Amino acid sequence: MWLGRPPTYNLLISEPDEFSSLSGVDLMRKKIKFYAAGGNGKAGLPDGKCGFNYQMDLAAASSELELLPVDLPVVFAGGSGSALKIGSVMNQTRPDHIIRRSYEAYFDGIAKDRPTWDQLRVVYRSLPSLRTLWDTSLPGNIEVSQEGIITYGAKPIRNRSYAYVNDLDEMRLKITELMIYDPREK
Repeated sequence: MWLGRPPTYNLLISEPDEFSSLSGVDLMRKKIKFYAAGGNGKAGLPDGKCGFNYQMDLAAASSELELLPVDLPVVFAGGSGSALKIGSVMNQTRPDHIIRRSYEAYFDGIAKDRPTWDQLRVVYRSLPSLRTLWDTSLPGNIEVSQEGIITYGAKPIRNRSYAYVNDLDEMRLKITELMIYDPREK
């Protein structure tokens, strides 16, 4: 979790420097093919309160959405995370499993269930074959107001969509399988 300005916003406003001759916007255009956004944690889309990541700095969140290149597909796929909590299953894995250790560190010693906003974003982005487990809006525009309201509109088309899981049980199985996987056990 970050505190302060969102990292994507900081990248988008960056200018060329000693590490790259490209601006942040141009660097994103060149290096990123798809952006799984994280501002819909409260499942506010198509019109409601935005999530924690955006609430922390509404001005930066609004600017991030404005600055993201239109040719870069953006999908808010974590909105079902509050309804889908996973983590306690990690207690059944080896004590040295890295994800188990992460959950135990977060919860002071025992892995407990928590929302899956981030896992959902990763799965949506990384496993296109599982996108049938989501209902995804048509590309349009998504904005954040200074009052913390996130809204979707069909126009103007700025390549922004949102997605909600349509089969929570199946998604729970898939994410659990991915989380408990241990390459050391073959």
